[in-house]
Amino acid sequence: MKVLIVSPFRKGKLIESVVSNIENYEVVNTAPLQLCTLLKSQGYEVAYLSLQNVFRTFEKKDIDRLEEILGKYLCEVLIVHTDYYMNNANVACLYSINLIIDIVKKNRPNSKVIYCGKLTEMLGVDLLEEHLPKVDVAIRGEAEPVIKTVLEFNYERYKNECVGCLYRKGSDIYSISGTNIIEDYNKLPPIEFDFLNETILELEKIGKDIKALPISIRTSYGCPYSCRFCENTEDWHKYRKKDKRILLSEIRNLKEACNNRLQLVFISDELFTLDIEHIKEVKSVFEDNNIIVNGLFSHVSDITKEKVELLRNITKSIIFGGESSLDSVLNISNKNSSYEKIVESAKLVKSSNIAVGFEWIVGLPNMRVEDYLLDLNNIYKLIACEIVDFIEPYVFVPHPNTYFYNNCRNIGMTICGKNEDMLEEGGFSTVSYKDGLSNKQITVMYLIYRYVIEEAEKAKGHISKNMKAGCVNIEDFKDYIGEFL
Repeated sequence: MKVLIVSPFRKGKLIESVVSNIENYEVVNTAPLQLCTLLKSQGYEVAYLSLQNVFRTFEKKDIDRLEEILGKYLCEVLIVHTDYYMNNANVACLYSINLIIDIVKKNRPNSKVIYCGKLTEMLGVDLLEEHLPKVDVAIRGEAEPVIKTVLEFNYERYKNECVGCLYRKGSDIYSISGTNIIEDYNKLPPIEFDFLNETILELEKIGKDIKALPISIRTSYGCPYSCRFCENTEDWHKYRKKDKRILLSEIRNLKEACNNRLQLVFISDELFTLDIEHIKEVKSVFEDNNIIVNGLFSHVSDITKEKVELLRNITKSIIFGGESSLDSVLNISNKNSSYEKIVESAKLVKSSNIAVGFEWIVGLPNMRVEDYLLDLNNIYKLIACEIVDFIEPYVFVPHPNTYFYNNCRNIGMTICGKNEDMLEEGGFSTVSYKDGLSNKQITVMYLIYRYVIEEAEKAKGHISKNMKAGCVNIEDFKDYIGEFL
């Protein structure tokens, strides 16, 4: 059986409307490659396309190129994979998923379509009823435990052997309860990376000189925290990790694949620093292979001096989800954090000569104009006084099935905008608050955050490290932004 697996693309971010031929690449996500490798080991003829890398931004004029690319694959089954873990790789892809399916169905009307990713848990039956009308089967949770049975398309077997599946039979949609979870990733074959040859070929056709396509890997899965803008799947708290044997095989596969044109740049585990013994195993593999990644994720309530010291030689930076400097906002978001912990963690990491960065969210509930001003003031001090090395702001997105999404009415939040606008980085706000800012105002505030961060970067080395925080002029601030707010 011929199977084509694709990672769909998202709408271009703001910068990509300004520079539509932007040269840097999206980091390749390995979750679809895990499924490719498993299916190959089971005897299927598998091809893979990371269309998110091929189309950093998609314009109407690109439709002919997309049709040409997909036209080469007369697959019997199309699997669309949006990742099981990252919210931002899911809802924003809905518009391109339908476009891809239409083209494949045009070339081969009888081909079957399977969806794998978070959307099945995020949207439930609505996924097939409203959003993806041409998908035959959607798998809830991680597809690997049931994918072989699903590919037989024997719906009678589904009832007994395929938990967590939505499937279409005629005009009816059936839902089998349960969620699929990979209990032990070490029982799966090590990821093969030569599946990326086709993606590289498509990039070269448009003049890209691919010398080091960036790759992010996962060494562990799951997170113990329940942030209300993030947690939305059954397996979120189920911590699993790959052992040294599997990681060593995957690193070797990566280094040898695609004529040595792949580069490991990031560890995308939700919380890499959770298990110190796991850190030691990964450190051993990386040091043996002379690998230093650009960054990895941690949590301010989890990092310790011992862990930081272990990370010194395998990563250039440690990135935390800061989200806000206001404890009231951190509390309503269930972050298990505080501004004091943010500052302490930053100083701890920098003391070991590792760069420290924070992700920040603009548009969380419980924010008034005065709160934004104080938050901006704190950000300026963090950067200008070199307590942190960088802060990356994101627009708050109410991802389906998160606490904030499910309780939007109780917190006075209205969800608006299009699915494709649900981009955390460089997108547009898709929420408005009854007693707060509108979605357009939040988008403007996001741009103000970027401006303040830029000014703080310029101030590095020119102000006292002991500059007092909290000195603001609320009247002038309201005047400056009054046109929008």
